[in-house]
Amino acid sequence: MLKKEMKSYSTKSSLVLDILRENIINGHLKPGQKLVLKHIAEELDVSVLPVREAIRHLQAEGLVTKDPHMGSKVSQIPVDELIEILEIRGILEAYAARISVQSFSKSEIRKLENLLNEMKKLAINEDRKNYGFKNREFHEVILSQCPLNKITEMINDIRDKWNRSRSVFEIDPERMHQSYLEHVQILESIKAKDSEKVEELMRIHSIHMLNSIKKLLELE
Repeated sequence: MLKKEMKSYSTKSSLVLDILRENIINGHLKPGQKLVLKHIAEELDVSVLPVREAIRHLQAEGLVTKDPHMGSKVSQIPVDELIEILEIRGILEAYAARISVQSFSKSEIRKLENLLNEMKKLAINEDRKNYGFKNREFHEVILSQCPLNKITEMINDIRDKWNRSRSVFEIDPERMHQSYLEHVQILESIKAKDSEKVEELMRIHSIHMLNSIKKLLELE
């Protein structure tokens, strides 16, 4: 059963494309899962034509692959590329945080404090899914203060493209508690307007996250 939200769309093809893309990104449709056009069309109450068109778009985006004998299926996450691009994102985010430190208002600081309070509770309860959402919000608040639009666009493009990796590489409970403490340190450095320290802590945070993903891969 596909998860879908009620929105307004100009064409049925754009409706199907949005639903399929979202279900792939959030992990509801798993890597390697076969996409049967007829079944999707019946479930979404559309003809096969917009489904076929949507799948063509998803192939172009790299979210779907087509096998001459097996048909269309959700593409596997290329792990080597994932690690490489997350390393790039870590470097960009650390630099963006560095040049954003002087821009933080009291209101933005309060947002980060409130998010930290929620993250602490979620870590204690080992709620990995919701901790991941709050973690992303924390980083989005920091990025929102970046004065360079091009860096912001690059980071957001990377996040959107690889957001589906979060459904495969869930944060482990031990890493979640360490992650919370790292965010506490980042916020303290932002309050102190110590740009060099913020960049250093963001890089360390990124490295620890990558090491956690690599550890999970070794266990598979």
